[in-house]
Amino acid sequence: MSNSFLSQLREKIHIKDLNIKILLIEDDVTDAKLISKLLSDAGRSRIDIINAGTLTGGMVYLRKEPFDLVLLDLKLPDNEGVEGVEKIKNEFSMMPIVVLTGQHYEELATEAIRMGAQDYLRKDDISAQVINRTLLYAIERQKNENTYKLQQAHMHSVIENTDDAIWALDRNLNITLLNHAFARFYKKLYGNDISYGAGFMSAVPRTQVMTWQNSFKQCLLGQSFINELEFETPSGRLIYRFAFKPIMVKDEISGISVYGHDLTFQKNAESIVKESEDRFLAFMKYSPAITWIKDEMSRYVYMNRIVSPFDKGVSSVVGKTDFELLPKEIASRFFEADRKVINSNERHESIYETNNEDGTSSYWLVNKFPLQGQGQHKFVGGIAVDVTAQHQAEQNLLKSEKKYRTLIETMNEGLIYMDRNNKLKFSNPRFAEILGYSHNEIEAMNGLIDLVHEQDRSLFNSNLSVNSCEKRTQFEIRLKAQDDTWKWLMFNCAAIFDNRNEGVMGFLCTVVEISKIKHTEKKLRDSNQELNTFIYKLSHDLKGPMASILGITNVAKLELTDTNALRYMDYIQLGASRLDSILRDLVDTVRIKEGTLNATIISFQNVINHVMRKLDNTDGYDDIKWEILIDEACQFQSDAEMIQTAMFNLLDNAIRYRAQHDSAEVSVRVKVNTTGAILCIEDNGVGIAEAVQQKVFDMFYRGNTESKGTGLGLYIAKNAVEKLNGHIELTSTEGKGTRVDIVLPYIEQTQRPGA
Repeated sequence: MSNSFLSQLREKIHIKDLNIKILLIEDDVTDAKLISKLLSDAGRSRIDIINAGTLTGGMVYLRKEPFDLVLLDLKLPDNEGVEGVEKIKNEFSMMPIVVLTGQHYEELATEAIRMGAQDYLRKDDISAQVINRTLLYAIERQKNENTYKLQQAHMHSVIENTDDAIWALDRNLNITLLNHAFARFYKKLYGNDISYGAGFMSAVPRTQVMTWQNSFKQCLLGQSFINELEFETPSGRLIYRFAFKPIMVKDEISGISVYGHDLTFQKNAESIVKESEDRFLAFMKYSPAITWIKDEMSRYVYMNRIVSPFDKGVSSVVGKTDFELLPKEIASRFFEADRKVINSNERHESIYETNNEDGTSSYWLVNKFPLQGQGQHKFVGGIAVDVTAQHQAEQNLLKSEKKYRTLIETMNEGLIYMDRNNKLKFSNPRFAEILGYSHNEIEAMNGLIDLVHEQDRSLFNSNLSVNSCEKRTQFEIRLKAQDDTWKWLMFNCAAIFDNRNEGVMGFLCTVVEISKIKHTEKKLRDSNQELNTFIYKLSHDLKGPMASILGITNVAKLELTDTNALRYMDYIQLGASRLDSILRDLVDTVRIKEGTLNATIISFQNVINHVMRKLDNTDGYDDIKWEILIDEACQFQSDAEMIQTAMFNLLDNAIRYRAQHDSAEVSVRVKVNTTGAILCIEDNGVGIAEAVQQKVFDMFYRGNTESKGTGLGLYIAKNAVEKLNGHIELTSTEGKGTRVDIVLPYIEQTQRPGA
């Protein structure tokens, strides 16, 4: 070190300019006094010297008070050698120490310096000048060393606390520096731990050797550069950005420093953002809606696609305003809407009409909304959806609604809607007109139940009940008109269900006045009653004379011997018999229609025996093979006379149209169960042509001119069955036979006529 440098250092930090507090650890009192005197002679500065005779005592002082320097004798009662230096440095690492030693202990002093002492003084070669220089340099060196250690600690902390991988290599690519982030990176990449002095390339797979070697070679040639490298690991892909820089020592490249920043998350995020952006742009490209963004000056900065009225490419639109692209009227409306959105910072919605080249119009639902850019910049976003079809549908709906309203208001039938509680919610003018009320009077009514005839209220409620209603129902009731008369109305109602078709919301009914029809029906019933009474009386009154005629012809045939006269008597007797049969059938017809049912416990065996006795004298009865099967598992209650009438006519018909050979058969089967009775009458007779089977139950129908019956037999049978609330069905094959099936219900009690 040159004398000029020492002079500068003395001028910069001279011991006389310092207030120094020195701890002297010396057990020899004479040496301690000598050193204190030399320190006092070293300059005019204030020097505070505290002497401790042992290392233990010195450590006590150090723990109590701050000192600028320690003068330590290497030969103390409680410590001899460099251990004292080590103890002080272990507890006070930043304290400068100058050791005192004898002439023959220079090697020990040198060892003390290696242990952390700044310098040493030989007791036999000490002066004020020497001690001044030694203490000055020791304090300054310790300050510099402390500063360096602090810088190193800071640098180490920065290196270790970063998530970026940092390492350095010598020219042989051995590790000379590394942080924990690099160790984690290396192990994740290659599966091996790495430490100082290890070769970086020791665990690198062959596929990556060239990549690293090229980068290291380029750096060793003096180039600084940045590379992005991608690696595949068992846990996934890694992407790092590496900064390679050569380490220069005295203008020579001694190694390589590498800084690696993990870009995996960023790149993955960028990839996700890019994919999202691509999907968004693809969506915007094919979206049926038109989207755009404008700046504060209403210039387009983005538009996804172009439609009329722009008729230009997107690139020609960006950067321009609506005034440069659209008719002035439309552009002004667009500009005013943009201003409104920016000033109010609220969304704005409106519908615009544009003219197409073919002369038609398009309608657009436009939503504009504010967008906040960086800083104070504001933008306007817009979405336009073509609602032409919807607009047209709405217009058509309005027209249809007008037509339907006109239809409802002018229809000849009344129309009402009642909710699930039968509260009147709507009625057309015709309904009010039917009852003679004003439309306002009907609309003011809470419901119709107060207008319904007392005898019809149960029918009204049952047909319009939420719990028992059918989807469609029809019924006839009487409602009181405004003039206090009763009007017959026919209701045709449909239940209106909710969207899930589960709960009933209400009832929609058409209403037709049938008062005149009811009056006509009454007159018709009265006329039928009179006609039936006339037929019954006439038939009954004629039966006596017919019986007399038949009796007289029988007597005459016994007394007459003239052949011609006997033949005439046969003609008279035949005609009278036919007329008597017709009169009997007419009486049965009227009796069935007007009679009262008399329900009793029935024995089908007795019923069939009674019928068979009446048929016993019928022509052809003896030619038939009869089969009677009766299964009465339980009692059956019905009108025995009605059943006999039906069976008599059916069996009489089977006899009349029996097979014309020796094997004519008639089967009668009866089965009674808890639900009713099932009767089956089957023959192998001539059968009935399919074309006339629907007419055989009609009154006075005869299959052909050769039929011998009155044409009332099957008609009477059908009426008798229906009188019993039963069902009759006929099946027949021409030339093979006929089958009639009857189902009769159990009748609880005697019913009135017409029941």
